[in-house]
Amino acid sequence: MKFMRAKLKNNHLLLGYTLSVLAGVLWGISGNFGDVLFDEYQLNVEFLVLWREIITGIILLTFLLFKKKEIFSIWKQSTKDSLLLVLYAIFGVIGVQYFFFLTIRYANAATATVIQYLAPVFIVIFGAVIVKHKPNFSQLIAVLLAFFGIFLFATGGSFHTLNFSVKALIYGLISCIGLVYYLVGPTKLVNKYGTMMIVGWGMLLGGIIMCLYTLIILPAHFQSGVSWDLRSIFLFGFLIIFGTLLPFTFCQKSIQLIGAEKAGILSCTEPLTSVLVAIVWLGQSFKSSDFIGILSIIVAVTLISVIDLHNANSSKNSN
Repeated sequence: MKFMRAKLKNNHLLLGYTLSVLAGVLWGISGNFGDVLFDEYQLNVEFLVLWREIITGIILLTFLLFKKKEIFSIWKQSTKDSLLLVLYAIFGVIGVQYFFFLTIRYANAATATVIQYLAPVFIVIFGAVIVKHKPNFSQLIAVLLAFFGIFLFATGGSFHTLNFSVKALIYGLISCIGLVYYLVGPTKLVNKYGTMMIVGWGMLLGGIIMCLYTLIILPAHFQSGVSWDLRSIFLFGFLIIFGTLLPFTFCQKSIQLIGAEKAGILSCTEPLTSVLVAIVWLGQSFKSSDFIGILSIIVAVTLISVIDLHNANSSKNSN
């Protein structure tokens, strides 16, 4: 019996590791696909985001219906859970996706991905400021290293230059904060209702809210603005299936299986993949200071994740 439990646990860990790595790789690739759609086809960001979320939400919830799941249970059981789901859709799903693609629109996919990868650093900062959880020395070093990395990546080491617009930097940081909420906010809901249910409703609600926002505030962007051809249709379809449906589901499931700390360590595949695809496929060039900055950020996030993992294991052993 112990052998079976240990084997089952190892299988869960392996699945969690695999899903986390795959999510990062798919996000890293899909961001560059969005880059092409914006630069070469002038696709409207709002059109991409709202249909990306609506289609993904419908697919996930339809799949649950075929499995005879009660998809409306969250709306019937608890008003508090329903409110948390709406907040997750606004601040998590829209926060991370809309501003991520705005960053790509005003800079590029690699920049958006590297800035968004700072999410664990912001979790440490929020913990210190809001929860009054005093960071230890290693976490402080990691935070300083991360900001040093983003400084190098954004400026090339000079206080007088900026490699991308201030607007792109602001959108990127908002996307990063949205990712923090996406990762942390729905944990209780996921444990109670399941990953696919929460991601499905979060996506559908986020898409509907984006639809209303676009119609009221930016009605011209409700249209794609694209003369569609086979290549643009392929890129758009890839963004929905392999850039949204699969990685967002993989991400939440991996956190459920292995915890946010281990998932954070493995998520370094996203910025690495994004930069590699940008160089090989799009022909973008990066300076040595960019690579040092990216490496500094990856080391900082990995250090934070390792510390969190150590603390979690120490807490389990003490109990």
